[in-house]
Amino acid sequence: MLNLLILSQHFYPSPAVGAKRISELACRLRDLGWRVTVVTAPADRVPELVDRIRGIEVLDVPRPRKLYPLLAYWPKHLWALLRVRRGQRAAEGEAAVAISVPAQPTTGQVQRGSQLLAWLKRNYHALELTIDDSKLWSFRALLRALGIRRRFDWIISTGPPNSVHVAARVMAGATGARWIMDLRDPWVCNHTWIDREKSDSALRALLERRLERNCAARADYVTLASPGIGRGLQARMPELAGKFRLILNGFDGDMASPAQAQGRLRLLYAGTLYLNRNPFPLLEALRYLVSEPGVDRRHVSFTLLGGCERWNGQDVMAWVGRAGLEDVVQVRPPVPPKQAAMAMEQAEVLVNFAQGQPDQIPAKVYDYLATQREILLIAENESDSARITRACGAGRVVEPHDTDALRRTLRELYQHYVMQARPHTPNADRIRTYSREYQNRMFIELLTAVADTMSASDGATGTLANSGHRDRTGS
Repeated sequence: MLNLLILSQHFYPSPAVGAKRISELACRLRDLGWRVTVVTAPADRVPELVDRIRGIEVLDVPRPRKLYPLLAYWPKHLWALLRVRRGQRAAEGEAAVAISVPAQPTTGQVQRGSQLLAWLKRNYHALELTIDDSKLWSFRALLRALGIRRRFDWIISTGPPNSVHVAARVMAGATGARWIMDLRDPWVCNHTWIDREKSDSALRALLERRLERNCAARADYVTLASPGIGRGLQARMPELAGKFRLILNGFDGDMASPAQAQGRLRLLYAGTLYLNRNPFPLLEALRYLVSEPGVDRRHVSFTLLGGCERWNGQDVMAWVGRAGLEDVVQVRPPVPPKQAAMAMEQAEVLVNFAQGQPDQIPAKVYDYLATQREILLIAENESDSARITRACGAGRVVEPHDTDALRRTLRELYQHYVMQARPHTPNADRIRTYSREYQNRMFIELLTAVADTMSASDGATGTLANSGHRDRTGS
């Protein structure tokens, strides 16, 4: 029996998207007879996911409280308490301490004070977010892992948060176990999730680059959830390219049956509007479509299913009302996964917003592929999501700010599905290679390979330096 230790802040029974990749791999290894131990953080528990991980040892390490709320809370409330006490003493007739009123500060003093405060805040947040804001949790997870009195054959750390890789690096050094560093998102140069303008510093950049290189150099393999992550790593450390392995995420379960033409154009977006996922250019193009002569708006609909009431402070349904699209556009609340899957299979076109993430592939890309419905992807043409969509013949890609292309694409879709009533026929064989089962086989090959073949490049595992990368991504 082989022993595996997983360090991951996200793991089943948490429903977090970041938990699925490593949790499903752990379940597959358990089924193959591995003894799997996971150090993770407690989270909301989904009952069916509790059943899914039976037979896996899960050790919870609670997340510590953040320091910043305490720093912001106590000075403010202590000052308020002092003001109340001072008022009470004055009301009771106690001798008041003479307090001189300082002169009003000059403009220059105010500016210098503001600059100093901004500098302090920036550098505090830079320190707090160096690597990530989960460093203390990762340290606790390391202590918990070091306390396990068992020899491990393999350690897998998966991030973000990426401070868990530093913990795994120490654990691997202390135990001599082989180690896979799994990157679901970029570590260095990831501008998607953190507001770098408010938290960058030269020290932070230096530390993160050195830690990333140190961890990659120590790891036996670095597995990557998208080609874009690998492109960044190869640019920064080409001498380690032999360690990099492209193992994508994937869809779970079987592929749906192809859709039948019904003379309608039903678009669906299933998910949440956040970050750069701006729906308004598409809504504007849809308004333009249904106002064109010869277009029967009764055969056109667009449903936003999930957390889609607002984007960037703008009310989506208020915009829809002003545009006169209440009969075409619906915004519905989130539903359980099975209902969402049924809704996707009832649509002709699945909308995916992936703007501003050229080096990351949202999980929705894989979920949409499994439906065999046509995908309308709003993303940069050279993004990894666009490459996969084109490689599978799964749909159309439109640049986020190309208004003319959006209008033209909607007209083409209306012609295809309403006027001609034609079905969509993607490349089903290519889509199957994006199943989680297919991708997990590549993980297992790494873990079970014998020592004299572990450094050999394998096209099936998608070594970034070989042609396997180009074949699977269509780039």
